[in-house]
Amino acid sequence: LKGTFIMMGKDFPVTGEVNSGKFTLNTTGTVTQGGTISAAGLELLGGGATYNLDTQNNIINTLAGNTGAVKLRADAGLAIGTVNTVGLTTSGVLTLAASGGAIGQSQKLVVGGATGINVGAAAITLTNTSNALTGAVSLSNSGPNAVSLFNTRDTTLGTVGMGNGALAVTSQGYIGQGGAITKAGGTSTFAIDTGTNKDILLYTQPNGFGGGAVSFTTANGGTIRDVGLSDTNAGASLAGLPTKANNYTLEFNGAPVALPGLALTGNLSVLAGGNVTQSAALNVGGTTWISSGSGNDITLDNANRFGGAVSVASGRDMVLNGTGGAVQL
Repeated sequence: LKGTFIMMGKDFPVTGEVNSGKFTLNTTGTVTQGGTISAAGLELLGGGATYNLDTQNNIINTLAGNTGAVKLRADAGLAIGTVNTVGLTTSGVLTLAASGGAIGQSQKLVVGGATGINVGAAAITLTNTSNALTGAVSLSNSGPNAVSLFNTRDTTLGTVGMGNGALAVTSQGYIGQGGAITKAGGTSTFAIDTGTNKDILLYTQPNGFGGGAVSFTTANGGTIRDVGLSDTNAGASLAGLPTKANNYTLEFNGAPVALPGLALTGNLSVLAGGNVTQSAALNVGGTTWISSGSGNDITLDNANRFGGAVSVASGRDMVLNGTGGAVQL
């Protein structure tokens, strides 16, 4: 099949090779494939449709449409753009795989379900400021290739696996996670854009950032409320985290924790795999919980102020200076 082609129907397989300028599929059923699709532009239409186009070495330059669920393999990479329809909207899950090229966009991406992007040794660049991703977003690549994501909604990260490229996630809602972030290195930046009093909570999974710097930032008037970070790497650092917040949770299982001066209206929770120290005073409005392990010391000897109870779950030698809450050992 060559040229501009439109296929409509209920359930049907794409059994032969398709070589097309623009290729439009329109169905309310399920589309599978037994042959490759090579198209400058692929448009997927049909409310509630399911497109399972992930079994062949497809070559797709531009992807667009408005449909149900999409699984697509495009080995040379692709871009979300315009193919009659502007951008790509799915009411269900979206899974894109490209083993030999990058995935990017020139138009918005709207996904009602989970999103999974896997590109191998290439970049993922989904930074259109109209993106709206509702479900968990899983991202995977390798090597020194960057991954960038912008989302106008609350952002839940699924499993994120990367080489040593830079990771940049910007959200106008909160940032949380349902799967671990695992990187070989490189910087990782998580930003709240425009939204106020939004949480960045990346402590619920055993993340490993490969020794790269981790930063929580804001843009365009955004503000951060609760802060949470887990990093299993021996070089974990909180140097890129804000020093003013509501609740503050750190889980550095493989590293010591050197606390900066913190001004918290809520609670402080610190789990360390080494000594817990500080470089400036702590001002904690709520409770404080600290665990450094039985072989590590806790030294908080600045002029600290604790508004609630201070609990030490584990530690060897302890020095605690401060006013306020009772100490529970």
